[in-house]
Amino acid sequence: MNTLEQRCKNSRLLHEWIQKEISNKIGVTKQVVSNWERNVAQPKINHLISLAKVFDVTTDYLLCIANRMTFPTVWAQLIQVYLQRLTILYGN
Repeated sequence: MNTLEQRCKNSRLLHEWIQKEISNKIGVTKQVVSNWERNVAQPKINHLISLAKVFDVTTDYLLCIANRMTFPTVWAQLIQVYLQRLTILYGN
């Protein structure tokens, strides 16, 4: 079962970001992001909206109301990561 903390962490890892990068993007400390991902605290509504924008997902997805991210976005992100890795392996 997915939870808010799992979806936050998984979305961050999908983008290959560290917690500090997320904290800088939404204006909180790294510790706050860590607390969200460990279910020690819940994000305020304004931070939830910021997380959704940064991750390019819906708040419904983060809140586990919807089970899918926006389909085209997920595929675009996966293709981008795949192409980056191919470039690293094989060059331009």
